[in-house]
Amino acid sequence: MFRKSTRMRDLTLVSDESPRNRLAVAGPAALAVRELLELILGRGKLRKQGRCPADELAAAFPSLSALDAATLEDFAAIVGQHNAGRLAAALELGRRIRISAVGTRPVIQTAVDVYQLLGSEMGRLDREHFRTILLNTKNRVIRVCTVSIGGLSQAPVHPREVFKDAIKHGACAMIVVHNHPSGDATPSAEDNMITDQLAAAGKLVGIPLLDHIIIGDGQYVSLREKGLLSSPP
Repeated sequence: MFRKSTRMRDLTLVSDESPRNRLAVAGPAALAVRELLELILGRGKLRKQGRCPADELAAAFPSLSALDAATLEDFAAIVGQHNAGRLAAALELGRRIRISAVGTRPVIQTAVDVYQLLGSEMGRLDREHFRTILLNTKNRVIRVCTVSIGGLSQAPVHPREVFKDAIKHGACAMIVVHNHPSGDATPSAEDNMITDQLAAAGKLVGIPLLDHIIIGDGQYVSLREKGLLSSPP
């Protein structure tokens, strides 16, 4: 009888300390990252490791910056495609909320503004990401979109894909940004070529390309400031 009572008390203690109960009592801000991951992914055991998905992810990505920089493929290799999709969707939703609130949408006037918006994040990515910053008539950010994610040295892009989101969301102008995982922001011949292609496409669709920013490790290069992109009409 005593043993049964002890087990019941233990189970109650575990239940009370579960992330779901702590969420109800203290709110999401009180939860650790590992607990938030468990709420998103559940407590199901991974077949190979025998541990819950949240434990594996917390071990693989020990910081928020590492978690934010990870790709869908990175997550899938650890927790499977289904759980990876759930986590990637939650992270993307957070990014969109962060940029979508009207009161926090920055106005982009210079390349420095772009670097302040994306530099700290994109400068630490270990793969090349190509993104667009969509702007309204007052150069206020509508949203930031990821066009492609490549390997260590290149993210393939096509003008059709670059302008798809700009047209969909009614952008009046656009800035493109990509990172160099090597840390050196010096533009390559391919960077110059895609800039010319995008500038020409922007004239055709009526969405001018204002700049192409390359982000490196603690540095950036503006192709407009270097004279490699002419001013829009």
